[in-house]
Amino acid sequence: MIAGGTGVSPVRGVIDHFAAHPDKVKSLTFLDGFKTPMDILFRSDFDRWKKDMNLILAVDCIEIDTAQNTGLATKYIPKLKLEDAWRVAAI
Repeated sequence: MIAGGTGVSPVRGVIDHFAAHPDKVKSLTFLDGFKTPMDILFRSDFDRWKKDMNLILAVDCIEIDTAQNTGLATKYIPKLKLEDAWRVAAI
């Protein structure tokens, strides 16, 4: 899944479902992007989700040097290691 900013709100329930039922999918990667670290919504959910899925969280810009991914979330798509790419579903 890929979302950006407030776009995480409509997919939050779907992510919660698959995080709670990992047996329903072979794997799940969630890429999400925000303008700045201060704009990140649902921080506690991200902490929980990263235990159950491949989570890539990116911000467009940062004010201080951090280990956070920077740039648009879509920038990280080519870096994904997709097994059986022909079976991947994008929603």
